[in-house]
Amino acid sequence: MNILELDDVAKSFGGLKAVNRVSLTLEEGEAHSIIGPNGAGKTTLFNLLTGDLKPDSGRILFSNKDIGRRGGVRKFVAEGIGRSFQIANFFTKMSAYESIAIAVLARQGRAWHPFQRPGEHADGAVRQILGRVGMTRESAALLTGELPTGDMKRVEIGMVIALKPKLILLDEPTAGMSRVEKNEIVELLKELNQREGYSMIVVEHDTTVVSTISRKIWVMHRGEIISAGTPEEIRNSEIVRKVYLGEE
Repeated sequence: MNILELDDVAKSFGGLKAVNRVSLTLEEGEAHSIIGPNGAGKTTLFNLLTGDLKPDSGRILFSNKDIGRRGGVRKFVAEGIGRSFQIANFFTKMSAYESIAIAVLARQGRAWHPFQRPGEHADGAVRQILGRVGMTRESAALLTGELPTGDMKRVEIGMVIALKPKLILLDEPTAGMSRVEKNEIVELLKELNQREGYSMIVVEHDTTVVSTISRKIWVMHRGEIISAGTPEEIRNSEIVRKVYLGEE
């Protein structure tokens, strides 16, 4: 069953066709990735998927509902689409525990109060999520701004799954990491997808990461999907080598 379908979706800025009549599908429980050279339209397409932008034309179907015209990140979250938070910009002065507690309480329809514990039920949920993303009790007590990049990303992913989404959207999940950190995050994403069944779309420049995570890869160029297939098919694609790999 398809959890996400894009049907002839387009978005322009002035005379620039940032996304040009893109059609694609994602089956429930699958992990796909979007790659392409700089300026290919990946960010615009991702912002259409997260509700930051509305399409000029075409349809975005999520669980068979046309959500493209609704717009607004909150509405998309309410439907079950979770996008990674920008922890580095907004939560550096809060601990990892507090950051995830905010998301847990938001899911419960409650507000975070800095001088109050979130309550036994919420505290249990926060501790469970910290364990799921591989955060120790000691690291959970640190400010997110003090954490290494890999642990910051663990907190970010923890905040997303705290919202209990049906679909997780991740923008450059391994950016700025060492190879060791990348490998750890890749294993976490594989576990969330393959063992826990989260549907997932990743925008990522590291082709090794993409090939490890994804069942299918979409390649964008000049606003269009020029190729789609398994990691092996994409590696062996002549048009991808010419347009994507050559330009990178």
